[in-house]
Amino acid sequence: MIYCVFPGCGKTTYCKNHLNWVDIDYFPFKASREVMVNYIKHCLQNNYNLLISAEINTLNLLKEVGIEINIVMPSRNMKEEMLERFKKRDEELNDLRHWTWIQHDYDSFYEKVDLFTDYDSKVYLRPGEFISNILDNIV
Repeated sequence: MIYCVFPGCGKTTYCKNHLNWVDIDYFPFKASREVMVNYIKHCLQNNYNLLISAEINTLNLLKEVGIEINIVMPSRNMKEEMLERFKKRDEELNDLRHWTWIQHDYDSFYEKVDLFTDYDSKVYLRPGEFISNILDNIV
């Protein structure tokens, strides 16, 4: 099972607490799409579930190779909550790069993911929800 999850929705925390789940980010694989596809297929063949960052390049790549896409993203009215999530996380990590990025590019990033139409399912989180709220009711 693969879920492409919008940043700040609890992918890493969920994977830390669930052994059969792997958190994958696009950026380490940016140089080699083939390596990313092979890694995803390897994980799936070994019965791991995947939470992948819902980044437009990842969504396009998954669709190109015929991998099912289930998107989880915040509802439109959660922008301020999402900005607060990033700020809190980045302050805890003492690294404000994501906070700086998301302040400037949130709307553009959100639109690209939201307008992506070639998916198998899409779920919008409600205020206060994380990916765990969705997955704990499915798996």
